[in-house]
Amino acid sequence: MSMEKMDHSSNEIIVRGSDGCVHWEMDNWLSLVSLASLSAGPRTVAEFTTAMRRYVPDHELGKLGRRGPDLQLEWIESAVSWCVIDLVGRTVIANPAFELPGREATFQSRETKDQGDFHIVWLDLAEDWDLQTATDLHAVEGALRQRYEAARRRRPVDRRGILFGAPCWEYFAQAMLDRPDGLKPVCVRTEDGLMCEVEATQEMHRAWLMTPRPDLDGLTPREVLLHDRERLQKDLEHRADQWSQQLAPPLPLSRDSYAYHHGYFGTTEVYLYFFLVRHVLQKGWERLYHESYPPTVADLASYLESQSQRWLKRRDVNDDSMPPRDQIDLERQRLPRQVQPHDVFDDCPLCRAQAEGTFGPSFMWIYDFALDFEEEFAFSMYTSHEDWEIAQGDYCFEDDDELDDQQDDELDDEQGDEQEGEQEDEQEVTLLDGPSETRVEQGTHWSRCDPCTPPRSAREGQPPATPPVGNGIGLAPVRHAWLGFDGGP
Repeated sequence: MSMEKMDHSSNEIIVRGSDGCVHWEMDNWLSLVSLASLSAGPRTVAEFTTAMRRYVPDHELGKLGRRGPDLQLEWIESAVSWCVIDLVGRTVIANPAFELPGREATFQSRETKDQGDFHIVWLDLAEDWDLQTATDLHAVEGALRQRYEAARRRRPVDRRGILFGAPCWEYFAQAMLDRPDGLKPVCVRTEDGLMCEVEATQEMHRAWLMTPRPDLDGLTPREVLLHDRERLQKDLEHRADQWSQQLAPPLPLSRDSYAYHHGYFGTTEVYLYFFLVRHVLQKGWERLYHESYPPTVADLASYLESQSQRWLKRRDVNDDSMPPRDQIDLERQRLPRQVQPHDVFDDCPLCRAQAEGTFGPSFMWIYDFALDFEEEFAFSMYTSHEDWEIAQGDYCFEDDDELDDQQDDELDDEQGDEQEGEQEDEQEVTLLDGPSETRVEQGTHWSRCDPCTPPRSAREGQPPATPPVGNGIGLAPVRHAWLGFDGGP
């Protein structure tokens, strides 16, 4: 959809939130900005106008428009083009003249915008938004009211309070103490310390993720963790794209916003949650191993929760200097994590050049298959078992012999054609129109079946969701530098 398809110069927009209702007259571009702002998940009119500052920082909508305590459709009865946005009921209804887009869309202004405004907007709506086109304004009033009232009656679920709080650790404390005959855990001393009950840990972790819970509206923790992950990842990537073009961070979500407190989980939070659970369970086993008498469920649950809070503040998790809680906080604000020089290895010149800004802003991403190292669907970030099986077939080998055979074949091919081998090993950096068009190309040689190994589709020339650099984490300048692949998204 483009603005030129609209044969009118303005649109009548009504926005209803939990803090009241406002009516504005907007030009075509500002109307598209208003739709793109819904990707931030605003619940109030105040959050909605703040979200619009992602693209139009200096707008004065907060001072303009007609206001009322509730929806008043008579405000737009005579409008040629109108759109009603219900932030509480998550409903958008417009007449045909408005040309309502789909849930995912990108718009670029063809006119010179005011200094400071951004010329591209992205629409990334969650699946529970209802978008309708209607000719009779009053015929849709009932549908608007029904969704609004249903949303008002629905209690917000404290998802993080359940997955990171007492309900989670009480579940694990009970499971750890439900051992036959009061047996102590089996622990083996290694160079890194005690290693306890690996199989039992995996089983409990799997059961926790895959068991429906009434306090999660009958969903499993896994379903809640992954429910909106892909869409949130797209929104983050678009913020990175915006950052790389305007050379300044985009406006974050407020920590007081509804979306920050009640939104779903992004890729970083899902990834870190896996390691949080494993660390806390290990600490729990160690305590049971050393104690003469088992604690109560309440005592053990309290201990596990305290260990989780300590872990979230640590600055050495997965060799990362940024504490997990700060990584999660950035993601909940919808801010991509910018790569810093200390985030990369000293012996990787290309990585250091990225981190130092040679190619423009660079960002750190976690790719979809980062949790596949245990080859277990329950712990992966794929929503369907079918997608997970396809991904496993894409980038894993059945056994070491098969991998060795493939490596031998690749070595023979390289020795047989020296020129082709040199081309594959060559690293080339091409700059196209400045940092926003950076492309990095290099040869690819994969020697292990682990999360660092890319899908087969990538080896055949198409990049995965994020570039493989190591340990499930990718670094990429945006817009975009793909490491190991010819081309970008």
